[in-house]
Amino acid sequence: MFLAINNTLFLAFLFLGGNLGLSSKDFTTGYLSGIYTLATTIPLSALSVRRRHDIGQSAGRFCCCFLS
Repeated sequence: MFLAINNTLFLAFLFLGGNLGLSSKDFTTGYLSGIYTLATTIPLSALSVRRRHDIGQSAGRFCCCFLS
């Protein structure tokens, strides 16, 4: 459920940022969606680690994707 709401809000901010002229010419995403992404990165990572612990896996496997 969290991912569905997260993706919906991201797309809404992306759409609003583009239509309100709040996007940079150098980037394809707007400032609103960028700020939202930065604000949800840590909670999303914590949720992923918790789900791994719930099924008995190590959180190290989740962190491996960032190191490779």
